[in-house]
Amino acid sequence: MRRRTHPARIATELKRYVFLLLLPVAQQLLSLPFEPWAWSLLLWQELFAASAVVLLAVWRWARLWYTVKNGEILVESGIFLHKQVHLRFRDVSSADVERPLWLIILGGARLRLDTAAGSRRKADVELYLPNRRALSIAAMVKGHGRAPAISSSYRANPFFVAVMAASASNAAGGILFAVPVVKGIGQLLGQEIEAQILGTIGTLATFLVAVLPPATALLATILAVGWLIAFVRVFLRYVRFSLRRTEGRLTVSSGAVGRYRSVLGTRHICAVDIRQGLLLHLMGLASVNVICVGYGKQEGQKAVLLPCVRKRKARESCGEILPEFAGPKKLSLRPQKGTLRRYILYPCVGLLLIPPGAYLVQILLSPFSALVPFLAAVLAILCLWMMVLSLLSYYEAGVALEKPVCRFTCRKRFSLHEVLVPAEKVQRLALTQTPFQKQAGLCHLRVTVVGERGTSYVIRHLPAKEARAAIRRFYGEEPK
Repeated sequence: MRRRTHPARIATELKRYVFLLLLPVAQQLLSLPFEPWAWSLLLWQELFAASAVVLLAVWRWARLWYTVKNGEILVESGIFLHKQVHLRFRDVSSADVERPLWLIILGGARLRLDTAAGSRRKADVELYLPNRRALSIAAMVKGHGRAPAISSSYRANPFFVAVMAASASNAAGGILFAVPVVKGIGQLLGQEIEAQILGTIGTLATFLVAVLPPATALLATILAVGWLIAFVRVFLRYVRFSLRRTEGRLTVSSGAVGRYRSVLGTRHICAVDIRQGLLLHLMGLASVNVICVGYGKQEGQKAVLLPCVRKRKARESCGEILPEFAGPKKLSLRPQKGTLRRYILYPCVGLLLIPPGAYLVQILLSPFSALVPFLAAVLAILCLWMMVLSLLSYYEAGVALEKPVCRFTCRKRFSLHEVLVPAEKVQRLALTQTPFQKQAGLCHLRVTVVGERGTSYVIRHLPAKEARAAIRRFYGEEPK
């Protein structure tokens, strides 16, 4: 039976035109007396353009249908060019049902369905439906037909969710989110509100002027506010996190203000990634993520399986929830003892270059000299941070290329990773050697996991001879 989607779809079509066209026209109509014959030609043109935009959005919504039958969903859309999309639920790797606050008010939900054949940036199917209908369709995602009959659940502690949010938040993400929001508030409620918000940030910066130069204090305040905004966003999204495993399907629910639910087919999960930033490592905690097509690619969404747990409990919980990913306990290939200096080389070089670099910047860019000490201190902290992570990586790095599940640990950017991946999900193994590594008999091993983005991990400074032998054993023949 053909069904129409929720009218909330119309609001999403109009979103990009609200502050550009619709709101200015509405403000003019409310401020002028109702005398159409006295309105200017420009106002009539804007009114015609706004009406055309609204009618087009309603028309596009009216030409969108979906049908669910026989284990598949059919989506039909288009005004002049008719388009049909067929998806079998057994091919759907992840289904997301999102209910932000505005959709809760309207009684709707956003359903996204992803498959391995879809786009990296957007879902194969995105529909706005009544909440119950969206949840029932998401529940049709099929697990593995031969999956073990497992029933388990997990509920995250709010404190651990806060720790995860603190470690996963960054100032840039908060600033990029806040700037358009503040601009929109200013256009909707008046420039005085926008000025008041920006004035509050300036007031906060005055507290730091006593110990920092004014420009540095303002920059530090902006970064702190950006990080706080990002922290609040992540925390509110994952504060009521729960996970349920039913045979071949995982159901993840979270959200305080809005409600979010993701359904994953376990046979589509490509890898389990146990992550630790430096702070999490010092606290003995870890965050468990998964690599699954569609899961974690939407804005504000993270591919979280367990937000934050004790490191030892992370392995136990993964074994209970995903026993298919039980990997070898011992790493058969590890860095040699003499490679420690190679692990910390780049952070040490960075620390040595900061003082002369800061001196040159102060000379060449004297108008920005007040910011140089602050930026130099930030870079020094980052280099020290990377040095400590590199030391930890040296002691923990290694790989076990075995079947049915491979296991390896390494550093990737500013976090440590312990990855469990089925042998059939290893897309590519590559050995690389610099001239210095070739002379020392060392190499880097790059492991690429099947997925939308082809996620890669690099285990550094392994003995080359043993690494080649491990690859030959893994493939059962000499790799070309």
